[in-house]
Amino acid sequence: MWLFGTRKEAPPSAPPGCRIHAIGDVHGRDDLLRDVFARIDADLHEHRTEHAVEIHRGDYVDHGPRSRDVLDLLIRRNRTRDAVFLKGNHESIALDFTSDPAVLRSWGRFGGGLETLITYGLRPSVNPSDPELAELSQQWCRALDGTTGLFWTLCCPVSIWATSTSCMRAFGPAFR
Repeated sequence: MWLFGTRKEAPPSAPPGCRIHAIGDVHGRDDLLRDVFARIDADLHEHRTEHAVEIHRGDYVDHGPRSRDVLDLLIRRNRTRDAVFLKGNHESIALDFTSDPAVLRSWGRFGGGLETLITYGLRPSVNPSDPELAELSQQWCRALDGTTGLFWTLCCPVSIWATSTSCMRAFGPAFR
C-alpha cells in the first residue's frame, strides 16, 4: 500500500542495453554544453552500451551570451548522436514572437529574449516601440530561415515516452 511515501519500488531505470543522458537549461551557454558533451562522451567510453540516447530538455536559449551557438552545437551533435530535443518555455515564447510582435515585451523582461535576438544579429532597443517590435518580429522570422530555423520548428517535440523495446520515441519530426 502506498501512503505518504511508504511505497517501496525500484527506482526508474533505462531498458537493458540503453543509456540515457538528460541535459536541460543550457540557456545560451555553449561553453557549459561543450563540457557536458565531453562528460557524456567520457561516460560512454567508460560504459559501453548498445544504445545511447541524449534527451535535451529545453531552455537552450536566453540569458547566456551565445544562444545561437548553443543551437548550432546541438544541430552538429544530433548528426552523430541519437537525440531528442524537447521544447522549453523559452523556445515556445521565442517561436510565439514570430507571429506576435508584442510577445517581446514579456520575453525581453522575463527570459532574456533581447540577448537571444542579439546573438542572431538583431539590434533591439531596451524598450522597443510598437513599430520596432513589428520590424524585429519580421527580422526574427528571416533570421530563423535555414538550418537553425529548422531546429526551432522541427526539433522540439513537446513530449516523449520510453519503452523497453525502443528505448525512446519522440513525438515530432526527426532532424538530421
